[in-house]
Amino acid sequence: MAVLIKLSFGLTILLAAASCKKNDTDGAGGAGGTHSSGSDQCEPLCEKLAAASCDHTVGYDGCMITCLALTSASACTSVADDYFDCTDGKSVACSAWDDPYFQGCGDEYLIAVDCAVGEDPNPAMVEPCDDFCDAKVATGCANDNPKSECYSNCQWLGATGTGCDDEWMTYLDCANAATWSCVLEAAVPQGCGQDWLDYYACLDAIGN
Repeated sequence: MAVLIKLSFGLTILLAAASCKKNDTDGAGGAGGTHSSGSDQCEPLCEKLAAASCDHTVGYDGCMITCLALTSASACTSVADDYFDCTDGKSVACSAWDDPYFQGCGDEYLIAVDCAVGEDPNPAMVEPCDDFCDAKVATGCANDNPKSECYSNCQWLGATGTGCDDEWMTYLDCANAATWSCVLEAAVPQGCGQDWLDYYACLDAIGN
């Protein structure tokens, strides 16, 4: 199943998403989809996430940008609605990575993300993400996820709705020309740290 996460909720969320699925941290940091009535469903959700006391909580505006990316495909309205229905009345908690999430809504969140990425991918990211995930998986680090999850995450991180797709592409270009190694049992492209930080800074600017 696809995963993702910080987009506008703080970069760690985007990385934590895959980890959240493994550790059953439900609904980590994601903005949900909208009902046919539009962003009125995103607004209360983002208000709750932005008001959380987690260290990696980001701003309301950043959350709404992520929500726009997640709701970009009309074919995904029903699964996005399932996520919203799940979050209704639920409290926000802080994950082990100090990212905000709605308890008990992990499955609904990941299904909505998987649909959005599959139905409305950023075409410019298709080949670079494929190469990126091939290299990541080939490195063989113990804490990395299967290629299908890597690819879905990669597409999500480069979604056009986030406003940081150019920075993500720069990072991918570096990674796809780099030598990879295991750092804390996770595959990392050598020499791309600054490009990663630039992407992180873009997300933080959106969220603040």
